[in-house]
Amino acid sequence: MVAALVPVLPALLRGESFYFRDLARYYLPLRQFMVEGLRQGELRYWNPLVFEGLAEVFPPLSYPLDLLQVLLGTETGFTLLLALHLPLAALGFFVFARVLQIPPEAAAGGAVVYAAGGFALSTLSLYDTPALAWSMLAAAALLKAASGYRAVVVAALATAILLSTGRVEMAAQGLLLAVVLARPGGNARPWRRLLGGAALGALLAAPTLLVMQASLSASRRGQGLETALVTARSIHPLGLLQVVIGNLHGDLANLVGRFWGDNFFEPGIFPYYASLYLGPIVVGLAVLGASSDVPWRRPLLILAAVALWFSVGKWSGLGLLVDAVPSWARLFRFPAKAFFTVHVSVCLLAAAGLAGLITDARRWRRASSLLAALGVLLVATLVLPRLPEHALRSLVDLLFPARYPAEARMALLEVVTGDAARGGALALLTAGVALAAARGRLLPAAALVLIAGLAVVDLLRTGAGLNPSVTQGFFSPSPEMESELARLREEGGRVFTCGVPTSAAWKAARPVQSDALDVWTFAAMRDTATPYFSLRARLPAAFGDDLTALVPVPRTSAALGGGACASVPRILDKLRRAGVAHVVSLDPLDVRGLRLRAEVRPRAVEPLVVHVYDLLDPLPLRFVARDVVPAEAGARRTPVALERAVVVEGVPAAAGVRGQVLEHAETTQEIRLRVEADGPTVAVVRDAWAPGWRARVNGRETPVLRADGRHRAVPVPAGRSEVVLEYRPPGLRMGLALAVLAASVLGVIWRRRDSPQA
Repeated sequence: MVAALVPVLPALLRGESFYFRDLARYYLPLRQFMVEGLRQGELRYWNPLVFEGLAEVFPPLSYPLDLLQVLLGTETGFTLLLALHLPLAALGFFVFARVLQIPPEAAAGGAVVYAAGGFALSTLSLYDTPALAWSMLAAAALLKAASGYRAVVVAALATAILLSTGRVEMAAQGLLLAVVLARPGGNARPWRRLLGGAALGALLAAPTLLVMQASLSASRRGQGLETALVTARSIHPLGLLQVVIGNLHGDLANLVGRFWGDNFFEPGIFPYYASLYLGPIVVGLAVLGASSDVPWRRPLLILAAVALWFSVGKWSGLGLLVDAVPSWARLFRFPAKAFFTVHVSVCLLAAAGLAGLITDARRWRRASSLLAALGVLLVATLVLPRLPEHALRSLVDLLFPARYPAEARMALLEVVTGDAARGGALALLTAGVALAAARGRLLPAAALVLIAGLAVVDLLRTGAGLNPSVTQGFFSPSPEMESELARLREEGGRVFTCGVPTSAAWKAARPVQSDALDVWTFAAMRDTATPYFSLRARLPAAFGDDLTALVPVPRTSAALGGGACASVPRILDKLRRAGVAHVVSLDPLDVRGLRLRAEVRPRAVEPLVVHVYDLLDPLPLRFVARDVVPAEAGARRTPVALERAVVVEGVPAAAGVRGQVLEHAETTQEIRLRVEADGPTVAVVRDAWAPGWRARVNGRETPVLRADGRHRAVPVPAGRSEVVLEYRPPGLRMGLALAVLAASVLGVIWRRRDSPQA
């Protein structure tokens, strides 16, 4: 557990926060928004500040340990909690390995690899680390469920906690691992306990799962992702070499600044998992374990082979399978996630290899031979730069993109082979330790400690820089932008931010900032109020890049043809109808309909300049409609004819109604309006329509209708009316009922006395 913390310990001791990738762009801003609500006694199932309002797929309170975030309160505290799941993952693997009857010394060795391997460290930037930890704890509890009824209760609780993390793909793999490795023989009763524990755990987690399912159904995923997106971020077959060559795709200590793996991934796309590194020592031990006689070896190898095929994705023909399944089965994307099963399998086999060394002294010589062969192979890569010219050219063309000149590609080849040789040298040193033990010159216990230590050194060598950190102040807008963002917030209306990576100014300045490209780019996103960075500034935003495929397409940048600044002249009407009042851009915009209000030069993003514009004649976010057109009639009219009208589903037409909003007050998921009108019409809230919104007008239940295809409208009579809109997450009530039912069943099971016949 201590060793698992070493790669991230320097940042934690400095009181810094991890920020890399999805942490900064999504998880940390969202968690702070949710925790702010918890501190105010509010469960924020609805987020009004992004994409014109969104039912977030991750509930505000689901995973029990997230309650600790209320005490921690800052991004630094949140990432500390994430990092502490690495030692928990090591403990979880140790427990799982012990349930599989692996000796404690070998189980501990496998646990270090599980929690400090490249895949595990990569989960920090993807906030998957809680699932990494609980997958093993839940799998261990399910395997023990066959031993008695009270073990079923423990298994259900562990499964529920795993599912409550919301990382469904990784959780499913952990549960499948338990099912595949269970060996209850021909007796059906242990199977019923195992599967019953898993089912009751799923019911306990129903408040999370059903709310997530409801959010998914309204999103792009709910319609079924296209095959190309499902199979995106597959692992290139040659990319699997990163298991033993850490710097294959780039410098793991500065992967953004020095990344050269374009040939293995889609253009402009970063690998989903920054590292798959396990190292030749671990691979050698896993090969040794694969030849052992542990009873679960064969099913584990089959499961690992299937997972490896799946993780290769589009290069293994997975797309043909995806094409054949119905749309509801295409909820998930990125086959690389299946590498989790491969990672677990290699760690288990490596632990089995260590166990073989403990129980059979003859295996030391075989271990020495395996490790020596791997070490020699990797060290021999040093001769690759001396290959004949035509072979060398083919090799560098295969490994490195054409954007690098010939001299640079040769230098990169030396970086890659040097890294391979360092891993190979450690493998050769380990082979020497094994040989000394085989010849009786080193005690087996001492040899095991040395082998484990060398494996840890190898993992730390490649994993120490995978999760860069920043100071807490990084997440706050720069002093130069803070006052401007505050003025935008006070004036109201939504903000549209031109995509930072599409900006001509960003592209022109990028070469100058290559050493700290990620920090600089994220700072630019922060200061331009890019979603979800906009949550810190409390600025409501429209459109933006959908990082999760969990947002309806009409509310994302895809509906605009991309978020580039060059598209702004063509999309002003769409921006206006989305309630946008301000446009923020790194590029200057000479667009009719926009008025420049400020040019800000934050020092943190030099030489970039943030241009802030007012959108002329913005539309109000809350108003009483003058002209209402039924949706059926609206489909037959031209956009010009509908310019001043609101198209609403399920209401009669209205024309020339005079009305206004007299007062309004709102929280994240409740809006109160006092309106008046001289005739029947609708009160319009220019926020996203979604299932779960309910309305009362003068105390009476009233339907929430869809306005202009995307917003909310509530019918109001003539005169003054009190309108209240509340969001109640679909699925939550049913989920709570199922959880109570499962808890009752588990209470009965706990009181039942175990017996040999039970």
